[in-house]
Amino acid sequence: MKIKSNRRTLEKILDIFNPTIDSTNPFPALLGLYFDVNESTTTIISSNGDVSIKHKIVSNENFKIIEPGILLIPSSLFRNIIKKIDGEVFIRNEGLILYLENEGNIYTINCLESENYPKIDFNLIDHKKVVINSSFIRDVIKNVSFASSSSETNNLVLSGVNFNLNLNKIIATATDSFRLAQESSSTLTNGDFNITITAKNLRDLFSNLNSEKVELLIDEYKINIIDENTIFQAKLINMPYIDVTKIIPKNFEKKLYIEKRVLNNYLNKAMVVLNERYSAIDVSISNEEIIFTSQRKEVGATKLVLKNDSFTFEGTPIKIRLNSRFIKEAINVFENNIEILMNSSEKPVLIKDKDSFNNLQLISPLRIN
Repeated sequence: MKIKSNRRTLEKILDIFNPTIDSTNPFPALLGLYFDVNESTTTIISSNGDVSIKHKIVSNENFKIIEPGILLIPSSLFRNIIKKIDGEVFIRNEGLILYLENEGNIYTINCLESENYPKIDFNLIDHKKVVINSSFIRDVIKNVSFASSSSETNNLVLSGVNFNLNLNKIIATATDSFRLAQESSSTLTNGDFNITITAKNLRDLFSNLNSEKVELLIDEYKINIIDENTIFQAKLINMPYIDVTKIIPKNFEKKLYIEKRVLNNYLNKAMVVLNERYSAIDVSISNEEIIFTSQRKEVGATKLVLKNDSFTFEGTPIKIRLNSRFIKEAINVFENNIEILMNSSEKPVLIKDKDSFNNLQLISPLRIN
């Protein structure tokens, strides 16, 4: 195998594989980048067992194929060397020894046996296909994925983000059972599927999409995301997702309309005595005022009063206790005016944009002793 490449071009290519690079992977072959080079095209494959990536490069002036070959190159060392050089690099091998020549300097890498690399099938049988805007996926990562469970051991399906497509409407949902986040949009093609992918894999795969539109291919066990010359593949959580239609209330007795900026400011002040362990904040709402109180016995307490010239409230007064971090993360999804819908101090609180239902945030209250 012989390749001559511009360093920046090669570094940009290698960055595509960031989601699959794991130096602690127990399988030695998965520590490598699999290069399959023919006369006109180089195919690079990388996998960590859950996520796999396949990228094709057509020979060009910045990445020129000189001689074909197949090689399994240890990814971490290869990437580190490429990042430290400048200009052009000439890459060749003699057996399992890889030589990188750059401006009179020579680096060598002991490669892995390419025969030991697992056969990764990027062809999905009986798959479903849908085209979506990349912006929707970015919104899901930003506005939904944080509500998933951080633990995959207690309930695997809660560590994921569920995508439910019916005709041309797609709904993404995440919940850790204490809160729920949901984003909806229209797709560019019709379809029908209900799949769940771990939030970590979602963030890894979709964070650096290049195209405005991406093609999704889905079968029973895997999803392929096709973005220009790259295929991102991830395993699906092969478990049914919870029926969230039973969780989100349909009717509400109390409605609070408030600017995000105002609410965020008061929450920040009320949270000054709180920490990760003690995060409860009490909110008392009436037509006249909103009172925010928080307390940490060994530190101190806060009490803040917001008068009704900064909000509008409909309904009878309510006192509710919420996880301050949850409500902060929920309102940060929105831009300006938000609507907070409630029934009682024991039932879930729904937060949404005043003029849109595209994103919903649901929070379960804490018990007031």
